[in-house]
Amino acid sequence: LEGQALAWFQWMSNNGLLTSWDAFLRALELRFAPSKFDDPIAALCKLTHTQGLQAYLSEFENLANRISDYPQSFYLICFLSGLKPHLHREVTALQPPDLPTAIALAKLHDDKHRPPPFPPSRFDPPTVPSHSLTLPPSTTPKPLPPLLPTPSTKLPIKRLTEAEMQARQDKNLCYNCDERYTRGHRCKPQFRLLTTFDSDEQLEAVDTEEFQITDDISQEAGLISLHAFSGQWTPRTFRVTRSIQGYAVQVLVDSGATHNFIQSRVAQFLHLPSRPTSSPLRVMVGNGEFLPRSSYCPQVTLSLDQQQFSVDLYPLELSGTDVVLGVHWLSMISPFVMDYNEPFMRLMWHEKLIELKGDPGPTPSPISAHQLRHLQSTNRVEALFHLSLEHHPSPISTPTPNNPIELTKFLHQPSSLLPATTLAFPHPPVLLTFLYTYTPTPSPDH
Repeated sequence: LEGQALAWFQWMSNNGLLTSWDAFLRALELRFAPSKFDDPIAALCKLTHTQGLQAYLSEFENLANRISDYPQSFYLICFLSGLKPHLHREVTALQPPDLPTAIALAKLHDDKHRPPPFPPSRFDPPTVPSHSLTLPPSTTPKPLPPLLPTPSTKLPIKRLTEAEMQARQDKNLCYNCDERYTRGHRCKPQFRLLTTFDSDEQLEAVDTEEFQITDDISQEAGLISLHAFSGQWTPRTFRVTRSIQGYAVQVLVDSGATHNFIQSRVAQFLHLPSRPTSSPLRVMVGNGEFLPRSSYCPQVTLSLDQQQFSVDLYPLELSGTDVVLGVHWLSMISPFVMDYNEPFMRLMWHEKLIELKGDPGPTPSPISAHQLRHLQSTNRVEALFHLSLEHHPSPISTPTPNNPIELTKFLHQPSSLLPATTLAFPHPPVLLTFLYTYTPTPSPDH
């Protein structure tokens, strides 16, 4: 953040007004969002070409980026209606099929009508009569000869015809090299190397050869998120069940993956053809490790709501899903609208609105022992957990005696008996004899 946004954020944070993320988004929208009276659709329809063509294109793109869910024909009509009259007539007469073609034709005709920067003079400059003034000879030193001779041949400039450009657009190839074009694509640097030798060594004719950097840095790098690689179901994942060659497959749309991937077991089951990659692809997974991929399945037809998409899939050991569609596929269908709460996804494909409804969250279901053994044999089990209930007996509480503290020490069992003694008593024991008279009990008969 910088400028007014930074000052606003510091003031909100110091006053404790940013209590949650939702509150922050709401406050940010109220502060910096455009007014409700600012209608980008009306502004785009009323936009006219008054200044240069580049300024008109910049204003048109800024307004078009704020509008979604409209067909390409709408943007084409708005662009043509806003051009200057002479450009509007010439571009409309050529009937461009889409907006990029119309923009290219408008630039071409605008450059044609633009006057040259230095128009040639219609008359020769007047000649100045010479005078008898003699100038001294010039003392400027002559330029030194170049160290190396200037090559007579120039590097060839690659020019493409409209058919070649259209073929490269269909295959999603770069215009300058034979690699696939993605966002942030850079062509491999090419340079010429001139080898020289010392003067004391024998000089030999060495031709310059064209080299390309082929070290590990130039290798194409791929990325796949941890959720897509492990097949975890999270609220931020979008899954649909579609088909490849008539077989149902689970498709995960993940913006954290750079390329499109397919489960290796599914690719073998469908007998998908594979080709070696032009350069090794190193896929970085969630734990930071790199998995090298040297082959891919080209132009696999994926059916999504009766629409066919041709995508390149890289085989990878995935868990929980069959196909992962990454940034390569998302850039091909851009722009699109995605809602994770419903969930659904809307996109425009061949001027048709397509809506993909995501699958609901997984629900646990019981399986038999035979099904579990089948999943284990096909390596489709991610983890096994066993739950058991343990019974802990409650301790028996002993009642607390109510004896006084003074008697407690006498009631304890003695730890040891008295020691045995061998001493004899000095006097014999005394036996006491008691005499009593017997009185018989009278019988009831007497």
